[in-house]
Amino acid sequence: MTKVERFQDNEIPYELLASFGLSQEMVDDLPQKVLEQLLSGQRTPLLPICNVDENGNCNNSLARLSLVRTEDGIDVIFMSCWKSKLLEEFELQQQQALKNGRALYSAEKNAYYQLDYATQQIVSMPAYVIQHNMRVLGRQLDMEVSDFEQLKEGDVLCLIQEDKPISLGIDLMQDIGIRVVNGDKEQWQREFTGDEFPLYSFGISGCWVNDGHFSYVKEEDYTQDMLDALAERVNWVKRAAFHRYYSFLKDNRYDTKWISRGASASRLV
Repeated sequence: MTKVERFQDNEIPYELLASFGLSQEMVDDLPQKVLEQLLSGQRTPLLPICNVDENGNCNNSLARLSLVRTEDGIDVIFMSCWKSKLLEEFELQQQQALKNGRALYSAEKNAYYQLDYATQQIVSMPAYVIQHNMRVLGRQLDMEVSDFEQLKEGDVLCLIQEDKPISLGIDLMQDIGIRVVNGDKEQWQREFTGDEFPLYSFGISGCWVNDGHFSYVKEEDYTQDMLDALAERVNWVKRAAFHRYYSFLKDNRYDTKWISRGASASRLV
């Protein structure tokens, strides 16, 4: 399988990213899962970038990005968002299948094609690579021949492993071309389309907003909806901390009846 490149926090090229409109504050405030994607060499969700031309004009756009290691150091690959003309080369029924997230197999090209929801580009990968990876996963998961055939057709497969559902299907955005998810087919689809990220991801200096693509809002520019969501998040953290504290006292045989009265807990003998 493809070797996964790993990067350390101190290898993030902040200066280079800043030249494309992504400040260090914005990068550090990215949702944890997006940071993990970045540091493992995977593609991020769509992020806002800005390129300043020779006349000083800022051209705003959206792009996925991934870190790469070169002889000259750490660099960044951008995958911009544009409308793909390749989609029009498929029949109408195939276009609809692609828009629904299905991977299509071309016997003529011996390749799989799929629509990248974020960039609206058609991406492809050799079928022999995908099918080899399927066989490897199949041995690990004790898949039946019928399961293998279902995957080859581009369907999402749901298996039960240790009494829990696990779903897998072709996703050409993944390093091995297959997305494996702990959950049912609906959970697989949510992660495939990027819906697993919350609307608001609050950081130290601002908040990333996920409304189909990511945009960054500084703390001083928070809307009332964002302030309300932040207040709810703070209250949730407080409630969770209280319940953990209460459980700790109870497990260690402290008298918890005084907690609600504001008194110190006394140890039960």
